[in-house]
Amino acid sequence: MNPPSLFASRMAINIFFAVTGIAFANWVVRIPDVKASLQMSPEVLGLALLGAAIGSLCSMVFGGYLMARFGSKTVTTVSAILTCLSVILPGFAGNAWTLFGALFFYGAFNGMMDVSMNDQAALNEKQHGKSIMSSFHGVFSLGGVIGSLIGGWLSKEQVPVGEHLMYVGLALVVVVAVTSRFLIPTPPHPEEAHNEPVFIRPAPSLWIIGIMAFCVMLGEGGMADWSSVYLRENIGATESQGAFGYAAFSGLMMVGRFLGDGFINRFGAPRVVAWGGAIMALGLFVGLGINTLPAVILGFACVGLGCSALFPCFLSSASRNPDMRPASAITAVATMAYFGFLAGPPVLGLVAGQLGLKMALFIIAAAGLFILFNHRKVQA
Repeated sequence: MNPPSLFASRMAINIFFAVTGIAFANWVVRIPDVKASLQMSPEVLGLALLGAAIGSLCSMVFGGYLMARFGSKTVTTVSAILTCLSVILPGFAGNAWTLFGALFFYGAFNGMMDVSMNDQAALNEKQHGKSIMSSFHGVFSLGGVIGSLIGGWLSKEQVPVGEHLMYVGLALVVVVAVTSRFLIPTPPHPEEAHNEPVFIRPAPSLWIIGIMAFCVMLGEGGMADWSSVYLRENIGATESQGAFGYAAFSGLMMVGRFLGDGFINRFGAPRVVAWGGAIMALGLFVGLGINTLPAVILGFACVGLGCSALFPCFLSSASRNPDMRPASAITAVATMAYFGFLAGPPVLGLVAGQLGLKMALFIIAAAGLFILFNHRKVQA
């Protein structure tokens, strides 16, 4: 079989990013319903959400090894199918422990999908010879908007969570199966897999990039897991309005990511990172300070716009690091980042249980300030 064209492979990778966003958003907009049905406190919910963090970290550290052993095309396809199936599981959780277990499996498969499809994106970016990584993540955000609107509508129609997630998961499996043939062929390299450490530790030159990636993904994870809860419980939003926070966050992130490559190519990654950190921090400080429904939604939107191009910048910078192979560098930075994405929300839940959810969300604004103050560490 002839390899797919440059355009076909780019479209296929875009679809995989969209699938991830749709699946994830359909879950996160139903978190308030699961919280209410299982009668969980913020602390207990935060600990249950930790299952996804642990599952993701357990799988992502194997990313470099598995991609060397089987090729990123195979790893992306298999992990995507398992991600779409496992997103169904949280909808049938009967208590906090079974929710933890369901999210562990979802996090494990989703984490592997993330690192492998980002390797596909980096390969496609290299073939194009210019920055296009941000656009892939823009498609993920587009998927988040679509998924949050679908989820909000089904929540309003009072479709049971398990039934809702089952329909979405099975439909996405079909999309993945049809699209996978157009991914970039990546032959396995058993000799590299033999020499590849199972647990990849970032080179010293990558640590600051990884920490900033942790901060930006802390913001993304916090918005995903807590934006709907905050609007419904702290602001008094209706069920359909509760989905608007994540939809606004994903929508502005989508816009920023589609525009991000142009800004990166014109102004350089360090300056774009500085702007992103400033918007992320200032918008959330102002939104939570005013604390009305429109203001908070606008603040969440600013977090999305601020975060939009940051993670793609960090992954592209990692792929060019001279001290590690691109796949290993991406895996190392992505692992640190997704620790923030998946472990951050449970920490926010624990803080919320002691100080309130509003004070917990200010941690995301502080993360934006850290990114602003360290933007010069990103390679131009």
